[in-house]
Amino acid sequence: MKPSLESDEEEELGAMQKTLRERANRSIQHLSSLLASHSSDSESSGPKQQQGLEQDPCTPAQHSEAVYQLRSLLQKQTNDVNIQSPSPSKRRLPPKRATDDTSSKHTGVQDLVPIIHNQSEYIQHLEAEVKFCKDELAEMKHRDQLRSLHQTQTETLETQVVKDLACLQKEYEEMKERLRHKDAMTAAAARGQHVGGLCLKCAQHEAVLAETHSNVHIQSIERLTKERDELTTVLCSMRASQAEAQQREWAAYQQVKQAVVMAEEANLEKTRALVQCEHFRNEVTRQRERLERELASEQQKISQAKEDARSESKKEKEELAQIANPRPTQGQPKVNPKPTQGPPMANPSQHKANTTHQPTSLHYGQLYDTWIHCIPASAPANATGLLPQQGNEKKWKPCAHKDGDAANVASLSQRVAEQQGLLERCERDRNSLNSQLEETSKKLTAQEANSSKLCAELRFLMSQAQLKKEEAERNVRDISSKLGRQLELAEQEVQKLGMELRGYRQRLEEAQRAEGRARAETAGLAEGLSRAQRQLNLTR
Repeated sequence: MKPSLESDEEEELGAMQKTLRERANRSIQHLSSLLASHSSDSESSGPKQQQGLEQDPCTPAQHSEAVYQLRSLLQKQTNDVNIQSPSPSKRRLPPKRATDDTSSKHTGVQDLVPIIHNQSEYIQHLEAEVKFCKDELAEMKHRDQLRSLHQTQTETLETQVVKDLACLQKEYEEMKERLRHKDAMTAAAARGQHVGGLCLKCAQHEAVLAETHSNVHIQSIERLTKERDELTTVLCSMRASQAEAQQREWAAYQQVKQAVVMAEEANLEKTRALVQCEHFRNEVTRQRERLERELASEQQKISQAKEDARSESKKEKEELAQIANPRPTQGQPKVNPKPTQGPPMANPSQHKANTTHQPTSLHYGQLYDTWIHCIPASAPANATGLLPQQGNEKKWKPCAHKDGDAANVASLSQRVAEQQGLLERCERDRNSLNSQLEETSKKLTAQEANSSKLCAELRFLMSQAQLKKEEAERNVRDISSKLGRQLELAEQEVQKLGMELRGYRQRLEEAQRAEGRARAETAGLAEGLSRAQRQLNLTR
């Protein structure tokens, strides 16, 4: 129903706006046509103007209300002007009044020009009226809504009043039954020659008892309010304990978080240390392999140098032996040397040993002695060039090849010295490599010891962090379990207190209802007492 009413009202408003706009347009067109006709008539003669002015009011059905209002206003204005300023020329010349009237009417029609130009103001005025109508309609709608709400409220209140009336009627019936019962009891007591009713003192006593009963109700209300205040204080304390437990839980959570962060940092340090140890181990193995390769190459070089020195020494021995034992030429006969000439022949085994022996260092004198001892005894005296001449045994004749042999021996000794220096240098290199190997092995052992120590410390820190983490988790579990139990107890306590509060409220409501019933009963009893007293007085 409401949407249809609103749509109808909107249609009515639209129709009103259309009609107002049409009326305004018609009035504007009328005024413009009047002005055009007036301008055309002004060019014509004066009598025609008067006739046109006299004929204009003869057709009122063709003009709108706005035109009539404007004409009436203009006529009033001209009349007021004529009344206020009567000129002597008019008094003297009465025939000219018609011309003056025509001129005043002409000026009045000319006053319509600003009104036509102010048509926007007229339209705004109409729109303001439409807006006012809309506001009135909205206010009416609001009033209708308020009326409907008031009607619903009145209906609910009526139903509630009906229910209360039914309850009161029931109570009235009960009180009526009680009063009948009491009347019957009083009648029975009167038959038994017992004075019915209560005296003044008894009535005062009953009133005091009723007041004490009312005081009991007040005391119960005060007790309930006190219990409510106690319950609110207990609830506030429970909330404070809950907030404290939450704060403790937050502190434990922060401790666990810190322990986890420490454990993660320890794990990171451990991984870094392990990676560093692995890097050191790889570096040490590479150094060891490199040193072993260098040592093997140096040992190979030393052995090669030894072999070269031995081969060269053997070659030199062979050359010396060839020089010491030259082959006899074909023109010289073999002559057995005398045993008295030359030095004694050494032992063949000793000579063999001397020939196979390899000295480490040979001097020029030793080489010369060995060369002298290696000369065979069967060699002729003139072939060697070293045997003494006949007749002078102590004088030695130098050999023809003495200078060449000395040069060979010097070159051989120089080569032997070079080989010996090379051998010593190889020995020094080997010693230095051995010392470097020992130093690197010591460094490796020290690094392994440091890495093992660092790993042990990291394991210890990890174990401590793990223990702290486990302890913190255990504390968190304990605190969470305690908080859970406390929250459960608090919820149970709150539920219990809520149930007690509801019970107290029900008891309070019952007490209030009982108080109302007691008051009504006391009022009824007081009425019955007064009636009984009146009847008693009448019977007396």
